[in-house]
Amino acid sequence: MTRGLARANKGFKGRFLSKLGELGSKLSEVPATSYTQFIGLSLILAMAAVLRLLPLRWGPFLSEFDPYQQYRMAEYVVNNGFKDWFNWHDHMSWYPWGRYIPTTNYPGVAFTAALMYFLLQDLGVPISLYQLCVIFPVIMGTATCFAIYLLGKEWGGGVALFSALFLAFSTSHIARTSLGFFDDETIGILTMILFFTFYLKAISPNRSARACFLYSILAGLSLAYLSASWGAFRYPLSIVALFTFVLILIKRYSRRLLAAFSVTYGIFFAIAFQLPNLGYAVLTEWPTLTVALIFLLLVGSEALVKVGSRRGRAMVVLALVAAIVASGLILLSRGLISSPAGKFLAILNPPARLEMPLVESVAEHRPATWASFFYEFGALLFLGALGFLFSLQKLRNSEIFLMLFGLSSVYFAGSLVRLTLILAPALCLLSSIAVVELAKPSIDILREKVIFPKKKVKLIPRVGREFGAGILLVLLLVLMPTLYYSVESAYAPTTIAVSSLPIAPSEEEATRYQDWLQALMWMKDNLPRDAVVFSWWDYGYWITAIADRRSMADNGTLNSTQIALIARTFLSNETEAIPTLRAYNVTHVTIFVTWTRGEGGRIQYYGYGEDNKWYWMARISNGSSYDGKTIYFREKRGERETIYERILVSNGRVVSNETIADRNGLNENSVLGKLIIMGITPGRAGSDYFRNVYSSQPNRFVFVYEVNYPEPSEITCFLTKSEITYGETVVIHGRLSSKGEGLSGRSILLEYSSDGGLTWIFSKNG
Repeated sequence: MTRGLARANKGFKGRFLSKLGELGSKLSEVPATSYTQFIGLSLILAMAAVLRLLPLRWGPFLSEFDPYQQYRMAEYVVNNGFKDWFNWHDHMSWYPWGRYIPTTNYPGVAFTAALMYFLLQDLGVPISLYQLCVIFPVIMGTATCFAIYLLGKEWGGGVALFSALFLAFSTSHIARTSLGFFDDETIGILTMILFFTFYLKAISPNRSARACFLYSILAGLSLAYLSASWGAFRYPLSIVALFTFVLILIKRYSRRLLAAFSVTYGIFFAIAFQLPNLGYAVLTEWPTLTVALIFLLLVGSEALVKVGSRRGRAMVVLALVAAIVASGLILLSRGLISSPAGKFLAILNPPARLEMPLVESVAEHRPATWASFFYEFGALLFLGALGFLFSLQKLRNSEIFLMLFGLSSVYFAGSLVRLTLILAPALCLLSSIAVVELAKPSIDILREKVIFPKKKVKLIPRVGREFGAGILLVLLLVLMPTLYYSVESAYAPTTIAVSSLPIAPSEEEATRYQDWLQALMWMKDNLPRDAVVFSWWDYGYWITAIADRRSMADNGTLNSTQIALIARTFLSNETEAIPTLRAYNVTHVTIFVTWTRGEGGRIQYYGYGEDNKWYWMARISNGSSYDGKTIYFREKRGERETIYERILVSNGRVVSNETIADRNGLNENSVLGKLIIMGITPGRAGSDYFRNVYSSQPNRFVFVYEVNYPEPSEITCFLTKSEITYGETVVIHGRLSSKGEGLSGRSILLEYSSDGGLTWIFSKNG
């Protein structure tokens, strides 16, 4: 038996060595360039991951605001299952109405994280859901660099490597895929690039019909996955449709193009219709109608190819035009075409944002400037322009697509600074093409090849290696500042780690600016479970996800009317604000003020909290009506200072006109101004309705106030005469009682109105 085992072991060893030998011989056949590509790509992906992990120094937190809502959804799926998510009505946000999650959120990011979590748990990996969500963006950001490598292969291995490198160091992409940014863009950009890659491969004439069909399926699934994760899916959907239309115009139609387009968009719509927040309503959107139009053009082009006679072609064209015109008239007459809303309209038509202060108030929704472009991309702007020119010379299908991608993304990024994220992949590809084209002569020189045309000359001048190395060195020096600033911008803490301040404190000061984190944990531990927290909409996701308390609005900005009501209440006086707060059962008010004391104890505001946002509150609530009264805000510029007035109008008559702000900021005539003063300088201002119960330390940036409502009072009055003639005197006597605090020692002001309560005239103190 021992001899048998020895023979078996010897046989296994022989087979193992034989397999190793076969593997070694196969590897020896792999070109050296493939090794270089593999090593280069591995290093690039490693650098991409490291750059996106840099915020870990300040703690493993989710960043910004939306990621906390995504985490809540992932947590809900893990605790209740995928099916229950489609029936989830969240009563913690937008109190008292709540929020129906399936129709107001995209499930892609949360579902993907939940699936990954279940898989890791089955594999025995000791990781919590929160930890996974924190590192999820890093994983997806690195995967996106690999995806753009695959897309860059359409233009060659050099372009692929440089594209991955540039995206790995892209400031715009890092900002949306760094540690903690658990939001739509992490999956959005990845699936967008995959969609482009598969579609270009599907229409490639060098591939078989089977490959075309398979790549079309992958393109459709990628677009569907994108639509389940990010509202910006409408951009790649439209740009590929536009690209297909251009191919028809320049007479590059093929049956392969029709097949790829039909399969890709057929799969997309079949899945998109199942998403609760899209459904069949997506059929009425402009991008969808454009896709339908281009499909008709493709069908018409195929009919023109099959019909040989001139008369038959004319009939096809007439039928196609008639179908397009008839469809358009039906849709327009019945009002079935929905116009873009909110920020999508602001992207397409930038001047429209002037009428949408809620959209304009968000910093990332502002138009981009050349300064912001240069800060984000640096030398890639110039290299991208060169890459565009190189692409213009070739005009293959892939170059045409890339040119459309670049031009459209420049327009959208210029309209909305946040969309530099979409511009980044296009610019990385164009810049890579420029670098490769510029480096070609240098590589030839380094190889000591003759780069001049072959002619019968007696002496062929040869350029030395140092010249080629010099050109490559110049390219490297041009790119170095851009790469350096990318690393510098990546080395920044998550938003909540520094309470939304644009700073990067040292390791010793890492916890000095965690005012918001401390305040939210205090609210979670000390506020009643049924508390309703009144705050500006910026902090809604934090309050529901971290403090686990109800909020009246959040970063979804779903109900602009309620946001305007919040803004109006903050800028109203206590007399107007308290009934509104009572109507919504508000128990606590939270404000965020960034301030410090300068020379002589003078208060100075940094402008990152309500000390600056009150201006946008005024713009958002300007002209809003509530309880029969309309509020207006007017800016009056003088020689020495600018003041802001609050005008209250009822039944067409001005009820009050008060100054609420001057060069020193808000004053006590508004609830927000009074709360700021009470928090910063206790004792300078007081209130019968608000009591400060928490001030964050050590900076006192976040204040939490408890709302104390006045108890209802009763008054019983009697007149000495039931009938009064003109000129007679009547004595009013009665009793005033209160169920709350006693009225002893308090002054009672008697007023009367002769115009139905529009104006009141002082009578007497009692």
